[in-house]
Amino acid sequence: MALSWEMELPQELPSSVAVYQLAPPQASQENAVAQARRLGLRGDAQDFQIAGDWISYQEGPQQVSLHGRSGALYYRNREKYGVARQDRDFEIPDETAEGIARQFVADTELVPDDEEARLEKVSHLRSAGQSMEGEEQQETTIDAGVLLRRVVEDIPVAGPGGQLMVNVDPDSEVVGTQRVWRGKERRLREVSVRPREHALWAIETLAENIRGDVTVKQAALAYFEFGPLDRQSHLEPAFVFVYDVTDGEVGFTAAELVPAGEQIFGALKGQKRFPGERRPRPH
Repeated sequence: MALSWEMELPQELPSSVAVYQLAPPQASQENAVAQARRLGLRGDAQDFQIAGDWISYQEGPQQVSLHGRSGALYYRNREKYGVARQDRDFEIPDETAEGIARQFVADTELVPDDEEARLEKVSHLRSAGQSMEGEEQQETTIDAGVLLRRVVEDIPVAGPGGQLMVNVDPDSEVVGTQRVWRGKERRLREVSVRPREHALWAIETLAENIRGDVTVKQAALAYFEFGPLDRQSHLEPAFVFVYDVTDGEVGFTAAELVPAGEQIFGALKGQKRFPGERRPRPH
């Protein structure tokens, strides 16, 4: 076993961090309509769908969905989202796409006034295929996905939640968005942050019990927010490590959470639905 670091925890950490109680999700027909109006739809249709924990409001080709456990919000223009355009190429620079996304977020008030949304990346959905004769077609860029990461009191929010994606099409139109950004109900208290050495000891102990070499790719003090399928009661601090494991020709990527507060108020991890797989590493 060998442990190496591509990113280390900062030497200076805050002495205390706030813990928040999160508001319960509000997934109902009435709230789905309210969210649709916030996103610029009329909100006068009567077409709803319920599938498991999801409730969806339909208005023409546009769909707004809410998740009953997490409060996750998805919006899609089903005629345009993820659809390759044959009449024009996608030529919008990333900086312009970010500006369109931020204007949309401001107009729809998807981010609370007391929080920050930092740009994490701009990605692009692409498609390629074959003609009827089997000839390979040129790759086509479909949209720009502007991913914004949640920040609360200068503490970043890590995990599958705490993020907002805005999809911009070649006409500079927002054709989709997904938000996993649980609302804060109240600020409970400040908790003292455990020493940096506590987190290092935890990851070193973890590495000792893993077969293979461990490389820490990311290390941060952050809030951790669950994904779109999980209920979460509190937003509280954790030391978050993302690491690669290499064992010969086999490797995998995983994450480890170490409680950062002197007191834990709720579960730090959501439900694990898929077991991790050891996979051959590319040459």
